[in-house]
Amino acid sequence: MTGGWRRRNWVFGLLGVNQNGHTRPILRLVEKRSRRHLVPFIQLHVRIGSSVLSDEWRAYRILPGLGYRHHTVNHSRYYVDPHTGAHTQHLERAWRSYKEKIWRLRGNRNDNLLSQHLHVIEWNEWLANKHPNGAL
Repeated sequence: MTGGWRRRNWVFGLLGVNQNGHTRPILRLVEKRSRRHLVPFIQLHVRIGSSVLSDEWRAYRILPGLGYRHHTVNHSRYYVDPHTGAHTQHLERAWRSYKEKIWRLRGNRNDNLLSQHLHVIEWNEWLANKHPNGAL
């Protein structure tokens, strides 16, 4: 086989941001980026009535009908929606950070290793970073 490993799955993530600016990611490998694959994941992890900020990917268009306040940002036009103030800056910054960690640790060699690295990132963000002297 020439070349490297070709990932068959997509990394999909949610990033909860609270009033203090603290973030909590949920990161998973998904087979496809379709509504059928993404919306159940959103429903499992996001409370009805919550605000969801995203790009204009068509799979998300159903969210208002499911009870979410959905705000979109058209990145080809602006980074912050001038009418609603919606932006995805927290998520874009987090993605960059997570990708750098995975790349540095060579965690993108296969689906299993990538999935494990995503779980470690979640653990760090949800639990370990709360302890100023280290988690262990």
